[in-house]
Amino acid sequence: MQKVSNLLTFLKTNVFFILTGVMLVVYLLTGFSIHTDYGISWDEPFQYHYGQVIWDYVQGKNKALLTDSERHYGPVVPAFFTLVEKLSKPETSQDIYFQRHLLNFLIHFLGCLAFVGVLYKRFKSGWICFLGSAMYILSPRFFAESFYNSKDLPFMAFSVLTLDLGFSFIATQSWIWLVLSAISAAVLTDIRILGLIIVPVIVGAAFLRRKSFTDFVIKKLSFVGIYASVTLLLWPTLWTNPIPLFIEAFQRMSHYPWEGTVLYLGEFIKSTELPWHYPFVWIGITTPVVYLILMAAGIAVYIQTIVKDRLTFLNSLPNVLDTVMILWLSLPLILVTGLRSVLYDGWRHLYFIYPAMLYIGCLALWFIKDYLSSTSQSMWIKRGCFAALALYLGWIGVTIISQHPYQNVYFNLISGDRATLSKRFETDYWGLSYREGLRYIAQSHSTPVTVFPALFPGYSNGLLLSEADKKIVIIVNNPQQAQYFITNFRWHPEDYPFPESYSVTVDQVKLLSVYTLR
Repeated sequence: MQKVSNLLTFLKTNVFFILTGVMLVVYLLTGFSIHTDYGISWDEPFQYHYGQVIWDYVQGKNKALLTDSERHYGPVVPAFFTLVEKLSKPETSQDIYFQRHLLNFLIHFLGCLAFVGVLYKRFKSGWICFLGSAMYILSPRFFAESFYNSKDLPFMAFSVLTLDLGFSFIATQSWIWLVLSAISAAVLTDIRILGLIIVPVIVGAAFLRRKSFTDFVIKKLSFVGIYASVTLLLWPTLWTNPIPLFIEAFQRMSHYPWEGTVLYLGEFIKSTELPWHYPFVWIGITTPVVYLILMAAGIAVYIQTIVKDRLTFLNSLPNVLDTVMILWLSLPLILVTGLRSVLYDGWRHLYFIYPAMLYIGCLALWFIKDYLSSTSQSMWIKRGCFAALALYLGWIGVTIISQHPYQNVYFNLISGDRATLSKRFETDYWGLSYREGLRYIAQSHSTPVTVFPALFPGYSNGLLLSEADKKIVIIVNNPQQAQYFITNFRWHPEDYPFPESYSVTVDQVKLLSVYTLR
């Protein structure tokens, strides 16, 4: 009986940690089961090419990497994907990209685990870990992009992993956490060069928790030394002339030379001329509304704590960790606004601040719990708030299921009328829906037919067709030779004057049409 009693006590005490673990296992199994459901995104073929060029350079086959157009991008993810491909030897193009989607998801899942670690280090609370990780998982756009966005989502994952390891270093000043956080920061930079801003954030926070000034200087130099060494080691482009080439990469990526047009608020605007509010509007219309409300409340809680504690504010470890996350949210927004960095495709280049947004939202939840604990009806009110948030998370989960596999076009209620949405904002800018259109054409014919895609993803998604379907769908470059025209309406949101054979529509928003030409 005593063992049963102890077991029941353990379960009651740790119920939310157990639920968090169960949820993470379910999420992992879900990723394994659906990773073949998504199309090829615009960037993926370029990432595939970049990985092959890196592989050839490291193997000493040629020096094409030194002049390749992708060389300023961080090499870690494409090189890792290529390494796995060389070891596993997938047989078809479909196998290659399905494998890449699974690997991308696993990197994202690592970030999810790290986010749980961040929440636990700050709050030491099972229910915060449960709700925070639930919001992390139940974020529609990130749910989808975790499979195919091999630039922004790995960067987000390693951002939160570096913060998790950095929090351990800040709290303990331990050498092992210093080494691990410095290595993770280097990998982060080698995914996207903007990752270097995490170094002063972690080092500055560590200064506030230093044991002595001498100890801090030694550890600071060690951190920077390990960071710089690993960054160089994992970035082959820099091997010949590290400092000038690193500066060149930073300058190029901070003002990336993409001069295409972006559909924003109903107008096509050059990416170099977008107004300052572009990322803020996109964050506002694509993040679940309750998450935004919690983030705003969390910022208010942070400010209130500063006002209350004043000069002693940074003497508290939780306040130091909160400040790190506030900086991780605000600094990138200040930088891209101040530097007039080129942005496009929504706020994908700022996705890495999303864990900080959710963390700050959890700060609001923590404050609400403490506040309600002081009221006479606290138990029922807390249960009511928890139930309301649980219902909202359930509704977001239903939305993710209903929009599968196009959660990447999730817009919240703030975005306005669904009927006019595609005339005001970019929708399937990744071009994922081309896969479904090509598959429809293949399944509708038993003999070869010619197809002209409007944009590049229409060609690359042909790589996901089965070997049998590739013999049916013949993709051509000339519309005069095509029997079908297929488009995702990017840069042309209006319908075309041809008979429509098939369309892909999600939540009243048309993503793709297949037109019969002849």
